[in-house]
Amino acid sequence: MSNSRVESHSRAELRNKIISAATLLEILLSGLVLIGLLLSMVPLLQWMPGLLFDGNDVEVSTFLQRALDIVIGIEFIKMLAKHSPGSSLEVLLYAIARHMVVGHESAMENLLSVSAIALIFIVRRFFFVPAFGAHLPDGHPAPDLSPSQSGIPSEEFAARLRKHLHHDDTDTELEVAIEDPKYEDNTDTLLEAEVKEEPKPMEADELFDDFIFNYASDDALQRQRTVFPLPYYNRDTPSKIEEEFWKHDYLFTKQNYYTLLFDKEEDMDMVGDTTLTSVQVEWIFLKTRMVKRYYFERKRGMWMLEAINLREMEKGENEDFVEFYTRFVTDSVYQSKHIRHPLQFITIDPDDEFSILETTLDVDQWYAFRPVMPTDRLSNINYGQKNEDLSDTKILKVNGIGNGYSNIFYFRKRSKGWELYKYEDTSI
Repeated sequence: MSNSRVESHSRAELRNKIISAATLLEILLSGLVLIGLLLSMVPLLQWMPGLLFDGNDVEVSTFLQRALDIVIGIEFIKMLAKHSPGSSLEVLLYAIARHMVVGHESAMENLLSVSAIALIFIVRRFFFVPAFGAHLPDGHPAPDLSPSQSGIPSEEFAARLRKHLHHDDTDTELEVAIEDPKYEDNTDTLLEAEVKEEPKPMEADELFDDFIFNYASDDALQRQRTVFPLPYYNRDTPSKIEEEFWKHDYLFTKQNYYTLLFDKEEDMDMVGDTTLTSVQVEWIFLKTRMVKRYYFERKRGMWMLEAINLREMEKGENEDFVEFYTRFVTDSVYQSKHIRHPLQFITIDPDDEFSILETTLDVDQWYAFRPVMPTDRLSNINYGQKNEDLSDTKILKVNGIGNGYSNIFYFRKRSKGWELYKYEDTSI
C-alpha cells in the first residue's frame, strides 16, 4: 500500500472518530434535554386538578404554553437524532404554530405566521435538494427524505439507505466504500476504492425464495447477480443485454401478491428445498399467451440470472389450463358452471385462530367469499415441478407479499372440462 493510501486511510479513521465523538456528545445533549422535558411535565400534572375545578383563562394559557414548549423540545431531540434539514424545518413549524396558538397576536401577525408555515411546506416539497445537506455525516441519505428530495435515483437511494440501516456500526467508511461500488463522497478514502469486488454468497442464497425477493428489490445486488452480457431471446431471436443498458427488474415485488402453479400437493414442498441448483421464474401473460422465463443457476453457492427467454406458450406447458383459467376469472356465468357443488372450503376457525375449519360452500356462498383472482398475468417459480397439460389436477397458490395473504385454489379436469373443487383461505 502506498504512503498516500495509508495517509488517506488514517485521515478517514480520524474523521470517523471525530464524528463518533460528536455523535456521543449529541446523544448526551439529547438525553439531558429529554430529562429536562420529563421534569417540566411535573408542573403540568400539578396544574391539571386546578384546571378541572377553578381554572381560568390565564391558567389554561400557561398550561398550553408549557405543553407546546415540551412538544418543541421533543422535535428538537428528533432533529439531533435524524441529522437532516427536514427535522429542522419541523422544529420551526412547531415553533411558529406555538406562537400563533398562545401568542395572542394581531391578525396581520397571524397572517405572516400562516405564510411562514406555507413557505416551510413549499421548501420541504419543492426545494429540498442535496445542497441543503440531504446526507448524514457518513455520506448516506437522510432517513426522512424521499428519493426525489435526496437528488439520488430511487433505486440507488433505496440501496444506500438499506445498507446504512443494516450496516454494522463498527465498519469504517473505507469498508463501506469497497463493498458498495456506487457509494459516492468527496473524500480521499473513497477515491481509492476503485476495485469492484466479486459477488459473495449470502444467507439468502440458501433458500431461493429469500434470494429472489432480495434480487428483485435491490438494484445493486441485481446487477451483481446477473451475468452480463445477458443472453436474451425474443421469440427465438437471440440478443445480449449489456450492463449499461440493464434496467432494474422488480419482477412481482411491485404487486401485493405472487402466484405459484403446481400439478400436485406434494410438489409444494419444493418451495423450501435448499438443495436446488436451477430455478426458473416465469410470467404467464393470459391474453397474449406469452411466457417470459428467467433462468437462475446456483454456482459456487450463489444464485445468478443467466438468461431470459420471451416466447409464445407451447403445447403441453399449461396451455389447456391457462385457456380455461383465463375464461374462468373473466366470465362469471362460465365460472358458476365450473365450480363443484358443493365446493370444499378450508379456512381458519373464526372462534379459534389456531384451528382449521373444513366446510363447504354453495355457489351463492362462493360469490360471497371468493377473493379477487389475477386476470392479467400469472407469476410462477419453477422449482422442478412438472406443470404439464397431461396432469388432470392444477393448484394455484396466491401468496401475499408482506400482508399475510394466502389463498390456494384446487382445480381438476373432468369429462366436461376443468372445475374448481376446493378453495383454501388461511390468510392471517
